[in-house]
Amino acid sequence: MELASITGELLSRETFDEKLLSWIADVERQVNLNPYINLAPVTSKSESTIDHEITKKVLELVGWHGLHEKLEVAILDEDLAKESDYIVNFSGTWLSKLKDETRDI
Repeated sequence: MELASITGELLSRETFDEKLLSWIADVERQVNLNPYINLAPVTSKSESTIDHEITKKVLELVGWHGLHEKLEVAILDEDLAKESDYIVNFSGTWLSKLKDETRDI
């Protein structure tokens, strides 16, 4: 049985299977070379996506700890006169070291 590819060539089923396995192996090699894969957890204990977990790890690497996650925020849209609900992935507060709490004399 031959299959037509998008490049116009005919492939046998065996050739297709070999190419598919080769492409999958290439993807696995690229994943192993990706430096960001170490930021992803091996298994996820929560229902969050891998993108959310990677973002959380990156924020922790830059010093943002103790963040609130997936907060639901209701905002009143004055133009439409109705309330809209949004989800904020990460939220936190911190004391800015750039803010000067002294008075100028």
